[in-house]
Amino acid sequence: MVGNTEGPVTGLTGEVQAFHNADPAHPREAVVEELGDGRYRFGLDVHRPGLWQWRVVLRRGDQTWRGTLRREVGR
Repeated sequence: MVGNTEGPVTGLTGEVQAFHNADPAHPREAVVEELGDGRYRFGLDVHRPGLWQWRVVLRRGDQTWRGTLRREVGR
């Protein structure tokens, strides 16, 4: 991640929750891991093709960013 003027965004913690659009009662969850230099990763098992919704929460200090994405996952 890159900030507006600060360069790479570091020091974030957070979680990702994902669920298939046809099965929202069974979400998958993962913790975001910082790799350094503004790079982050998480791992989720999204084996079912179709539309998935991703809810991301990132924190640094007293700041929180929340976002929702919808992405099609292929076979």
